[in-house]
Amino acid sequence: MKSECNSVQNEPEKIPSVFSGMFSLLHERVDTNSESLCFKLPNIFEELQAPQPIHTPLLPSVMMPVPQRATKENTACPHKNRKHYAKNMCNNCYHRLGRVKAAWACPHTDRRHYAKGKCQFCYIQSYHRDRVLREDSELKFESLNS
Repeated sequence: MKSECNSVQNEPEKIPSVFSGMFSLLHERVDTNSESLCFKLPNIFEELQAPQPIHTPLLPSVMMPVPQRATKENTACPHKNRKHYAKNMCNNCYHRLGRVKAAWACPHTDRRHYAKGKCQFCYIQSYHRDRVLREDSELKFESLNS
């Protein structure tokens, strides 16, 4: 009895694959039986051809190549795929490494100059303060005129 149970348990069960239906659709079956249906799907891996550009006087800009401005390469920073900003660096690297002047219009004279003589923290703080004041004055002006 034990040998029969062991022999049954040792045989691996054949479970159909989840992808068997997909493979049967993608690969054409070769059957001699004419009653079986075989579907021929288009080959999705064939290279698609792009439409040809249209150049007419009525539509001069349709699919015309757009001239790209030559950009300078970043050679001083590791971000070669980013747009050049200054001193052969991208924007982030220039603001982090490219500036050598110290801030003079804020109390943080030990920090690097960011804009308008201030360090980055003081510049952003003053920018937002000025923006809020500007929006408040615009609201007051609109309320007086209405």
